[in-house]
Amino acid sequence: MNYMTCQQHLEFFAQLRGASRQDARLWAKEKLRKLNLTDKTNEYGCNLSGGMKRRLSLGIAIAGNTKIVILDEPSSGLDIESRRELWDILLALRKEKAILVTTHYMEEAEVLGDTICILVDGQLKANGSPLELKRKSGCGYFLKLQAHETKFLQQETLDLISNHIPNPIIQNIVKPTVYICLPYDYQKEFFNVLRSLEENMKRLGIETISITDTSLETVFLNCAGEADQVDTPDARARNDAPLLNYKRLQAPPSQWQLWRAIFYKKSTFLLNQWQYTCLMLSLPVIAVICVLFLMHSLSVVTNEAALPLKLSQLHTGTVYIYNPTGHHDKIEQQLRQYIEANGINAKTLTLRGSNSMHDELLQLQRENLADFLEDTIGVVDMYVDQRGTETTPTFELYYASNRYHSSVMLINMLDTCLLQLGKRDNQMQIEAIYVPIRRFVRDVSSSRLEYYPVIISAALFFSLFYYTSLPFREHVNGFRQLQPMSRYTYWFASFAMDALLHCGLCLILYIIQRIIMPSELYSVEEQGMIGFSFFFYGISYLPILYLLANNFKSISTISTYLLLMLIVSEIAPLITSNHIQAMKLHATKISFLRFLPEFNLNHQLRIINENLIAKRGKSKNPPLETTAIFFLYAIMVCVLVMGFFVIVLEQKYYRKRLREFFQWQYARTSNKSGSPARVSTTPQLELKDVQNETLHVKHLLEDPQRTALDNPLIVSNLRKSYNDVPVVNCLSFRAERGECFGLLGVNGAGKTSTFQMIAANLAMDGGRILIDGVDIRENEVAYRQRFGYCPQYDALNKFMTAEQCLTYMAMLRGLSGQRDQQENVKSNVDYWLTKMHLEKYRHVQVRNYSGGTKRKLLAAMAMIGAPLLVLLDEPTTGVDPISRRFLWQCIKDFQSKDRTVVLTSHSMDECEELCNRLAIMAKGKFKCLNNICELKRLSGFTIKLKMKMDTETEANVSLITSTLKSLFDTLDLRENHAGTLTYFVKTEEHILWSNVFKITNDYLTNQLDHLIEYYSVNECTLEDIFLKFDKQAKSLSRENSEVNEV
Repeated sequence: MNYMTCQQHLEFFAQLRGASRQDARLWAKEKLRKLNLTDKTNEYGCNLSGGMKRRLSLGIAIAGNTKIVILDEPSSGLDIESRRELWDILLALRKEKAILVTTHYMEEAEVLGDTICILVDGQLKANGSPLELKRKSGCGYFLKLQAHETKFLQQETLDLISNHIPNPIIQNIVKPTVYICLPYDYQKEFFNVLRSLEENMKRLGIETISITDTSLETVFLNCAGEADQVDTPDARARNDAPLLNYKRLQAPPSQWQLWRAIFYKKSTFLLNQWQYTCLMLSLPVIAVICVLFLMHSLSVVTNEAALPLKLSQLHTGTVYIYNPTGHHDKIEQQLRQYIEANGINAKTLTLRGSNSMHDELLQLQRENLADFLEDTIGVVDMYVDQRGTETTPTFELYYASNRYHSSVMLINMLDTCLLQLGKRDNQMQIEAIYVPIRRFVRDVSSSRLEYYPVIISAALFFSLFYYTSLPFREHVNGFRQLQPMSRYTYWFASFAMDALLHCGLCLILYIIQRIIMPSELYSVEEQGMIGFSFFFYGISYLPILYLLANNFKSISTISTYLLLMLIVSEIAPLITSNHIQAMKLHATKISFLRFLPEFNLNHQLRIINENLIAKRGKSKNPPLETTAIFFLYAIMVCVLVMGFFVIVLEQKYYRKRLREFFQWQYARTSNKSGSPARVSTTPQLELKDVQNETLHVKHLLEDPQRTALDNPLIVSNLRKSYNDVPVVNCLSFRAERGECFGLLGVNGAGKTSTFQMIAANLAMDGGRILIDGVDIRENEVAYRQRFGYCPQYDALNKFMTAEQCLTYMAMLRGLSGQRDQQENVKSNVDYWLTKMHLEKYRHVQVRNYSGGTKRKLLAAMAMIGAPLLVLLDEPTTGVDPISRRFLWQCIKDFQSKDRTVVLTSHSMDECEELCNRLAIMAKGKFKCLNNICELKRLSGFTIKLKMKMDTETEANVSLITSTLKSLFDTLDLRENHAGTLTYFVKTEEHILWSNVFKITNDYLTNQLDHLIEYYSVNECTLEDIFLKFDKQAKSLSRENSEVNEV
């Protein structure tokens, strides 16, 4: 959890498993010490490195003193040093607990496992100790001969070996090392073979001899078979012979080919993600239909049914009659009869005191307002301040405004009563009917037109999120870095495709409006103006979307910025653009706000509305401003943002300078406060091989074009710093044609920064990088087109299929689209689909691939088009052993066609299998650089003896140790666990392996055979060399820190 410290993590899980709070706290402190996390006790989880997180996860697994610990890929993704630290912890822990580990790393299984189980297709194929499995399923020892480049006599060497071991086979050749398999059945002859080779080294052209036992990975492959049921659907497919005459392209791709490739990718996204596309682009269509229907429904008022106005419809209430003189009693009587006949009360009103009629009504209200409002319908005044005479009646009516239509009903009541008296017929009636007046259909108001700019602009805004999807995905997953083209081509081609798609959407909106637009709303001319406004609004927004999508890795962050712009752009027009007068008043504010595309469109639609209302009202006032200003602002925003984004932000070195400019004031303040910039003063341990490589590179750069043919990659004096701390410090090396060059280093050594600078993904502070004679600083586009790149992460568009990914990369490499040419897209795609066993996944989207299949596809994408140089950054990370071996063979096949490979890896087996030369980095510099055999020789000589005892007793251990101690003075017992003994023998002298095997045969096979069931002899591993140089670098750094403190 990011919000919990290491201490809190362990305490929490310990309490979950039943420990008290006090016990959990004490237990957590003890485990943090054992996990080497004491200095990170109060550090939050989000601030831990990968290795620290894995160690903390281990602590969580054992919380509460569990008896069994289950670990799934415990060291996945860790560098060598972190992995070794974790292994040391587990080796100590396995003495206390039962540990179950699942892993793809055979090195890890061999180091940690007492008993190893090999599962294939859900079934247990083999189990036993590592040594037992090697003897049962291994192929034997591997003899490693460092051969001279020109003097090595391969056939004579094999003939010499065959004198003792029949039919020796060369298992592998990684120049300058030749691997020859020596079966276990002939182990007694190893002494004679090695002695003969040692005596004839000079004549045979052999520089060094070493030997090692078969690896556990070979055992796994022998048990599991050659078929990978998940990642290799066709086990019968051969991988050794090329499928076509594969040549590297010389001519770079044209701009038309690159634009066509971008259009292909965009159309693939549109078709494969058609549901998402339809959903997003249908928003404005739905909004237009709904808003036009809404505006039309509000603009048209239909006739309601005629309503007869009768007093009886009020159901309850009272009508007061005021006639103090008693004149015209017949009329009063007729009124009372009519009122009561309609179910209403008729009461006589009496004025109290000196009250007038108005005063009396007000007093009635004050006495009981609720009853008055509910009961009173009106008053018939027949006195009218003595204006009525005995012969001529005068009436004055008072009505309650809260009773609908009461005024008309009272007038109709009085008229009807007078008619009945005059005609002397109580059946006669005067009918009063309410008929609503239909408003003119073209009467539209600004309040009704308000819906259009508000709803349509919001719908268009949300639909534009669609155009951020693909750039954002490619920025986050790293697919953008695989595309060898200039930033101008990438973004302007993307802009053209998106603008074309948006143009189609605007055309659809225009057609829909033409079809369903009500006659009382916008005219054809206004609809055309609205359609153009939609289009220019979109193209003004696209650069902003690109800028956000390519500078943030969280969609929530992008949404926050865009929604903020939407809120401002929706609220501001309600104040500044609500009507003509507001537009005139806020003209200055509007001129600035129009740089926001959303506000610009909203304001434009309101201008169209105001012009429409003025035209319908036949106003002589001219419009406040013309609609053309909208297009001027839209074009300005598009050009300015697109230019700044593509020219400045997308250029690594301009962006670097911009970042440094903003950090300058802070750095200046820091320096003033007395904190000088940190400069590395660590003394550097540099071997002669590294110095010779630097001199060789310097010589090559005197004429880079001539030397480029034999040295596809040249790196000279490469430098990179972060916060004035150098992470890459003056590196110089070259990779020869047909060579696999390996870069090794722990996290923080500068390996990743070096690789990213070579791949043109990171700005360098100084130095030169040339690929095929092209300098990265002089022509980055041509530089990118000369190499293939396979990153360590799955940089793939999940919506694409294997065929579409390879087709796209083939188009970017300039392969021809014509089927009659050999270097055409289809033949190359088919080649790599077959080569990588990806035929089954030709039409399957990447989101459904396993990890091994993704790595195969990435490797194929890096090698399609046969670039001269391929950069492979941990190409087999997280891949099972079978897929890993398969990828190794594909890389070797590619390399055998005179191609150069630069490799980084955390797997020592991978480096030994592939790399001709290897460089180990620490503190930003190379600590050594040579072939693996030579590195082992330079680092000192070590013999590893590992044996499985038949019976584990202290006496047996002492006897074996004392016997070996008498034979090897520098013998060191490294581990004694579960009947397995591991010894290390270090010597500064050259190892005569014939003597080593004579001793093991004489003593371990013959004299101590009753105690020892199996044993194994190995040379020092590449991992031992790596850890040695890393330890030296740390020791020098520590000594330097102590000197500085003094």
